[in-house]
Amino acid sequence: MRTWSDCSWCSLRWPDDRAASFCVDDWDGWRWNWLGCRLRYRGKPQRILSLSLIRARSGRVGPGLAEMLGRLSSEPFLDMATYSFDVVSDFDRQELVNALDQVRRDVGQRYDLKDSNTEIELTESEVLITTASDMTLQAVEDVLRAKATKRNLSLKIFDFQTPEAVGGSRVKQVVRLRKGLSQEIAKKLSKSVRDELKKVTVAIQGESLRITGKNKDDLQAAIQLVKSKEDDLDVPLQFENYR
Repeated sequence: MRTWSDCSWCSLRWPDDRAASFCVDDWDGWRWNWLGCRLRYRGKPQRILSLSLIRARSGRVGPGLAEMLGRLSSEPFLDMATYSFDVVSDFDRQELVNALDQVRRDVGQRYDLKDSNTEIELTESEVLITTASDMTLQAVEDVLRAKATKRNLSLKIFDFQTPEAVGGSRVKQVVRLRKGLSQEIAKKLSKSVRDELKKVTVAIQGESLRITGKNKDDLQAAIQLVKSKEDDLDVPLQFENYR
C-alpha cells in the first residue's frame, strides 16, 4: 500500500516511493518545492508538466531533479487543504458619511454652534472642518467622536492634525482618515505571528496580511494573537476573506 508524506515547506502531499529530498537547504529539493507550489490549481490533482516546459518556467534544474522529474512526469500529486484569512484596517465609508450628516445637523441645531458657520467636508482621505474659533472646533470634534462611536466606527480611523488659522479668528482642522496597514505595522504583526505560531504562514500583501494554515484551530489562535496586539496599534483591525 502506498504511503504519503507532507512537504513541510510547500504543504503538498507526495507518495513516499516517488518523493525526493524536500530539505530547503538542498538546491534541488528547494526547486522541486517551488515547482510544486507553482503547479497547484484550486486543490485539484494535477499532472507534472513536461520537463522541457518546467525548465522554461523555472530556469536551471540539477541532474538529480531532472531524473526525478522524468520518473514523475505522469504522476498526479494532491494538494493539501489549506485555510486562510486576511488582516485589514478599513472602515465603512457610508457609515462615515452618515455620521458626518448627523454632525452637521447637530451643529446647526445647537445654540452654541448654530451661528459658528461651521463647514464639514469629506474628501477621499480627509475630513475638513472649518469653524469660528478653537472653542467651537473642540465642540464639533466632540460631536464627531460621539456620532462616529454610535455608528460603530473606531475612533482610531481619525488622525487629527494641528488646527490652522484661516483668517480672523476662524480655524481649519484637517482630520486624516487611516485606512490600510502601513509597512511598519504589517511587519510588526507578521513577526509576532511567525515568532509565536509556527504552524501558520504570513504574507504581506500590499496594505493587508494573509495568514494561512492547514488547521482551522491554528487560524483561530492567530486571530486571537492579532487581536491581543490591536491595543498597541493606532489603527483598527478587521478579519476578512475567510477561506
